[in-house]
Amino acid sequence: LLVIHGVLHLLGYEHERPEAEERMRAMEAKVLDAIEKE
Repeated sequence: LLVIHGVLHLLGYEHERPEAEERMRAMEAKVLDAIEKE
């Protein structure tokens, strides 16, 4: 999860505002789901 979080930061995601945090957490979940399916 930490690696995914860091990569998302490199891609421009941030979590300083509640809306941005929600968007970032959703993307983390999406990436984790994709990894688990493989």
